[in-house]
Amino acid sequence: MGGFYQTLFASQNPRRIRAMVMIDANLPCFFTEEQLTKMKASDNFRHTIDVVKQNPLPLKIPVVDIVSEQTLFEGTPDAQRWKDCHNDFVASYVNRTSLIAYQTGHYVFFSNPQLVINAIVTLYANKVKPSAKAAIFKRGYKQEQMATNEDRRNLMKYWHSEDDLNEWGYAMLKRQEILEAIEVFKLNVLLHPNSANVYDSLGDAYVKAGQKDLAITNYQKALEINPKKENSKKMLKLLSN
Repeated sequence: MGGFYQTLFASQNPRRIRAMVMIDANLPCFFTEEQLTKMKASDNFRHTIDVVKQNPLPLKIPVVDIVSEQTLFEGTPDAQRWKDCHNDFVASYVNRTSLIAYQTGHYVFFSNPQLVINAIVTLYANKVKPSAKAAIFKRGYKQEQMATNEDRRNLMKYWHSEDDLNEWGYAMLKRQEILEAIEVFKLNVLLHPNSANVYDSLGDAYVKAGQKDLAITNYQKALEINPKKENSKKMLKLLSN
């Protein structure tokens, strides 16, 4: 939802915004009627989409649109639609730039903090006097190094926490933050590829998202690792009917 908040704030306060960095943001162009129906979107979410469409981002605001290479919809036609939507957004005005965050998922700022820092520093530097640019870039580079080191330390600290990630993902599902939950479960799969439980959980999230084929794929993977995984058996039987 962050992209929606950014857009609404900028549309209502155009004089206060000099530039924007959007990080794998939701854009209204992705949420067609077909997509909303497939998602079983609530009336409140539909209203949110309508409000954002009625209050577009002011064209005069420079934007760097960072898009993750691994979308929330990998393996489905929606993945290309997501990318096309972002491409159209950037192509609609000359002061918009696209950056692909390679080998990252939705949380680009965790996977590639350097890219995000550089985008922010560059946009900010382009809005100040030329005499200040060099100092800003130098300071930004130092901050980038610090952020990278801190990110690595935190990643190693929580590398083992399969249960924590699983609990976090299911908490998101309960709050109907389905796309975010999918990203958390995908991260758990990446960190713990030999665990049947992480694939089973990702399957549950894809069921919530209405992505039946991806749900089946992950339940099957869970059973490859642990043929006794009861939830995966039950869900495969249910999805096959």
